[in-house]
Amino acid sequence: MLKTVNQNIINYCSQNSLTIATAESLTGGLVGASLVDISGASAVYKGTVTAYDLAIKENILNISKDVIKEDAVNSETAFLMAKNVSELMDSDIGVSTTGIAEMYDDRPKQAYICIYNRKDDSYKELHLVIDDSNYEFPLDRNTVREQVVEYVQAQVLCFLVPDLCE
Repeated sequence: MLKTVNQNIINYCSQNSLTIATAESLTGGLVGASLVDISGASAVYKGTVTAYDLAIKENILNISKDVIKEDAVNSETAFLMAKNVSELMDSDIGVSTTGIAEMYDDRPKQAYICIYNRKDDSYKELHLVIDDSNYEFPLDRNTVREQVVEYVQAQVLCFLVPDLCE
């Protein structure tokens, strides 16, 4: 399923002369890696900034300490990651992920995601809270990250081709 979604993203971008770049914290480069798994990705995918460390968010993606706060798990950070990576890599579409893959200080597992279109300054912000209370065992961090990647890819396709998701 994920390969089909990614193939559709690559095809759509190619057919519409769009390029895409990613800035990833929570997913650690997995979104970009899943795109480059697709033949033809090199024509549209510019690359990724894996901004796991706060200093990378600040120094490479130009996000102020005031926005980052203590851990960069917020919608404003996600928005600026997506917008700034699109500018940094001269891409049309910027996609970002930031969040928490395991419980931390009583905060739930969660992701802040942003998909940004530099051509028309439009964007979609998403906040995903991962509730694993229905599972026998809590989801481990890698499973959470994989679920976020699948969600991101579906949302990118919906952002690009809204008619598919109505």
